[in-house]
Amino acid sequence: MIITGTVIGLVSLIKLHYKRVEQKVAKLDFLVKEIDPESMKCFMFMQHNTAPVIAVDKNAKTAVVLVSGYNGVGLEAVSSIFKLFGDTFKNFVFISVGVIDAGTFKGTAEVIHLNRHIKIETEKYVKILKGHGYHSECMTSMGTDVVDKVNKIALLVRHKYPNSVFFGGQVVFENETFFTKMLHNYTVFSIERRLFQHGIPFIALPIKV
Repeated sequence: MIITGTVIGLVSLIKLHYKRVEQKVAKLDFLVKEIDPESMKCFMFMQHNTAPVIAVDKNAKTAVVLVSGYNGVGLEAVSSIFKLFGDTFKNFVFISVGVIDAGTFKGTAEVIHLNRHIKIETEKYVKILKGHGYHSECMTSMGTDVVDKVNKIALLVRHKYPNSVFFGGQVVFENETFFTKMLHNYTVFSIERRLFQHGIPFIALPIKV
């Protein structure tokens, strides 16, 4: 009874922790409502750039942003790039990988639907950037190993845009503990190590919650 009670208590604490984190991350999703890819209402720091998209210069500075759907974390990452680097980057490439696991692999139709959903979500970033005069595109994929998939796509992007810098948003906590390190995914740092092996620059953008 003691062991069972301890396990139940631990599981309850973990569930409560994830729920609180989800609520904090959801606060960033106000950006999703503020930034409409259809009307091109966008960040204030991008309002100065409303020129039509010019012909793509593959040798120009290119920001490659890893995203997991159209959400506040992804938009905050894009916001941070402009705040830190201004108008340095002329091209923007968005990469998103859908994870196929026991929860999503329920048949071919479900996988096709997930792939389509990921593509639609990622293209929303593309619409925003194109609406403000930047060349933008997206690349999506599906797989069981996100790090491996991103690594393969990154090599293709790097070949196409040799002056590219990769970015990934990483959620950070105000009071990080051993508990948070155990329970949260640090895929961004795994991707960073893989890209460094190929000499590809990668910057992890802290998204504070």
